[in-house]
Amino acid sequence: MKSPALCCPPLASASPLVTTRSLLRAVLDRIAHWHQNARGRAQLAAMDARMLKDIGLSRSEAWLEANTPFWKDAAPAPDRRPPYPTDLRGSTDLPARKLR
Repeated sequence: MKSPALCCPPLASASPLVTTRSLLRAVLDRIAHWHQNARGRAQLAAMDARMLKDIGLSRSEAWLEANTPFWKDAAPAPDRRPPYPTDLRGSTDLPARKLR
């Protein structure tokens, strides 16, 4: 059995070419991510009220996201559930549970 020192070269011995490639790959991945952000936000800005309603966003939420700079990632969606139980119509007047 080989010792770990013989089978796995230390990170410091990585060739400059490998390091340069990994750095270039990381930069290109980040640029592609930014491009995807910009394209998605442009599409969001172009949506009409019906389309926004279909995806569950208000015009103001869409405006905020569409006007976020491309280098900033989207904020997590707010929890839209009410903090209290409701029935299917949104009423808070729920019938009392029968005790067994």
